[in-house]
Amino acid sequence: MSLLKTMIKHTTGGQEASAGCETPSLPPQPPQPAIYVSTGLDIHDIEDARDWPEDREVNGTLCRRLSPEYFVWLRSRMVTAQAAHKAGKLPDDAWNTLRQRFNALQELSIREFGKESLQEVVQSFSPKNYRPPALRPESQEKPVEVPRKDWIYPGNQSWKIDKNFLFVGCSVLSAVLCVKQILGTRCRGVNKMVDSG
Repeated sequence: MSLLKTMIKHTTGGQEASAGCETPSLPPQPPQPAIYVSTGLDIHDIEDARDWPEDREVNGTLCRRLSPEYFVWLRSRMVTAQAAHKAGKLPDDAWNTLRQRFNALQELSIREFGKESLQEVVQSFSPKNYRPPALRPESQEKPVEVPRKDWIYPGNQSWKIDKNFLFVGCSVLSAVLCVKQILGTRCRGVNKMVDSG
């Protein structure tokens, strides 16, 4: 019995696989709903966000998938907006719109994550370390560069011996041979190189 038939038999619960039968397929995955929220506090319910990234444009607005950390970051932005409103830099109607949207988001976040979970994140959260939503280009694979062969021996690049090394090596070897002839001494390593070369 082939490995494929054994695997099919195992996955079909012991039934023998015949040539005409189809292999069982995985059951369809249920949709994964998600809530995406813009920095302007627009809330978007997405029915199936299985393949969606954390940050995504929804109806022309940049949004992020709602998480406790994102909610707390938006909360920190609301504190900043409240200070701007008190200083007279944010008009009343804009502040009221933001406040109503945030209150709805807060109720939704408490239902989704629980009050205790959100409070834990509030205590440990640092807005300076949080990366705000942004459209990031998908990582594109760079083509693999083939290394340029800058050596002549050996072919597998275990030692990089280039032309300059051989030239210097030959010069040194000829100098050693001259010294050997002048002195008349025998050097075991040099003799082996000279005799084999």
